[in-house]
Amino acid sequence: NIILNHYSKLNDVENAKKVLTEMKLHKFHPDMTTYTTLMSLFSKINDVDNVLHYFNLMKNDKFNPDVKAYGCLISCLGRNGKVQDCEFYYREFVGEKTSLLKEIDFQLENETNSAESSNRKMNQHLQTEITKPNLQLCNNMIYAYAHAGLIQKAEQFYEENIVKTNINPDSITFSSLIHGCAKHGDSGKALFYFNEFEKMFFKS
Repeated sequence: NIILNHYSKLNDVENAKKVLTEMKLHKFHPDMTTYTTLMSLFSKINDVDNVLHYFNLMKNDKFNPDVKAYGCLISCLGRNGKVQDCEFYYREFVGEKTSLLKEIDFQLENETNSAESSNRKMNQHLQTEITKPNLQLCNNMIYAYAHAGLIQKAEQFYEENIVKTNINPDSITFSSLIHGCAKHGDSGKALFYFNEFEKMFFKS
């Protein structure tokens, strides 16, 4: 995986594929890191087909894709204008979180004595963290909408998943909104988000 990561940083597809072949020849089974590294490599060169290929291989090998894997996939899809696919995989990610929440809820319901109090605290913390939208994925979705010229959808997503959930947006959030509005001729909204960005990051 370290060697694979080295070739990924160099955008060296051919040698990265050779490393994967060597791993299989020596019966080293790819893990989450292997697949995520390959996804990142192909995402950097905008090869959405291979990003999807390794995402699906990850799932076929019974790994549950994490935020990094979903973020890599949605980012690449967004740059390639595949908004509906972005929406599909974002919903899939939210669905995975919902399944995990149900499992945690079940555990909390069955933890009754004090000996289990530490587990209860850990599960309650997980419950809180999981219900929060992930800023990275939110930014990926906002970019996908803005890049495709769907400014209203980008704004709606921003309001519902960042503003209303009290997540702090970052420079990437505002950059996507500003660039999307300006690119598609709405200078008023571009200025509005620029002012919001200034208020948040350059408070006097």
